[in-house]
Amino acid sequence: MVVRSKRELGQLLLDNQDLFRSGLCNWAGNLHSFRGLINEDEYILLLELISSKRPSFIPLLNNIYNPDRKKYNSVFYWDQGCIKPRIKWIKKHLMK
Repeated sequence: MVVRSKRELGQLLLDNQDLFRSGLCNWAGNLHSFRGLINEDEYILLLELISSKRPSFIPLLNNIYNPDRKKYNSVFYWDQGCIKPRIKWIKKHLMK
C-alpha cells in the first residue's frame, strides 16, 4: 500500500481542521475513519510520529502508542480541544 510523506499527511490534517475534536490522535483517526482520506498504514504512521515527536515538556510515558491495538492510550500533550498548539506541532514536525 502506498504511504504518503509526512508532509502530505500534515497538509491533510491542516486542510481538514473541521475534523479536529480533542487531540492529534483523534484528528488522524477522523481522517481515516470519517473521511477515508488516509489509509490504515498512513494512520499508523501518524500515530507513530505523534508518539516519537512529543513536546519536550512531556515526560516519556510507556505505551502512549500501543502498536498491537493500533491506537493511543488517552494521553493529551496540550489541553484537550485546543487546536492552536497542535497546528504549531504539525508545522514543526510534519511540514519540514
